[in-house]
Amino acid sequence: MLCKLDLHCHSIASDGAETIPELAEMAVRVGLSGLVITDHCSPNNAFTMNRTILESLESVSNLQCPVIVGSEIQTPYGEFLLYGKKACEQWDHYKRDLAPIAKIFGITQYWEMFEKFVLHKVTYSFDFGRCGIVKAVIGPKLSYAMALCHPNIVDRDWCLDMPKMFWGLVHGFEIQNENIHYDQTKPEVVDFFMKNIPHCKCLRNSDHHGGDTLGMCYNEMELKEVSENQLIHWFRV
Repeated sequence: MLCKLDLHCHSIASDGAETIPELAEMAVRVGLSGLVITDHCSPNNAFTMNRTILESLESVSNLQCPVIVGSEIQTPYGEFLLYGKKACEQWDHYKRDLAPIAKIFGITQYWEMFEKFVLHKVTYSFDFGRCGIVKAVIGPKLSYAMALCHPNIVDRDWCLDMPKMFWGLVHGFEIQNENIHYDQTKPEVVDFFMKNIPHCKCLRNSDHHGGDTLGMCYNEMELKEVSENQLIHWFRV
């Protein structure tokens, strides 16, 4: 079915103005099929975003529309959107455990370790082959997706400066939010991303923090249902 989703909005768990139930009610009112809560989670703020969101969703059984867990994380290379409960939980654990390392080794080395946070998640399948020999096939789990956001700070030089490791980790980027129509202003950057990110998805989100911005930008996608697994699958195909 064709679904309309806003994949970038904030609740009172960070710097938004509404609770998660209020956001779900607003989403239905503006014609959305669901939304992703992407509250801030970085080593430099005091928000306990992941815990707050997960506890909020577990305590509410009558949300007006499906709500998927995500997070907006801050890095020296820009801000990223994480999609998926498991990715958010692991990010929270990762940044907490490596905070002391950052103070010792410096921020550059700390964020280079970000690669390990994403890449260490693998899944194993078994191929018996023609001779009956078992071979383990290792590949990434479909347990998260990651996208670049706030593209207004991005230019061609920024793209060229991005660590090469990210091009294999990122699944999409935000070409439009409430104020920016990035595909119209810098098509050469959009072209750069499309060529460097496999199966790149171009996102249109509101980056809602309060007021009437929710749903002003949204993504139309074919999903069997509005769920975390379906959203992540959409990013990867």
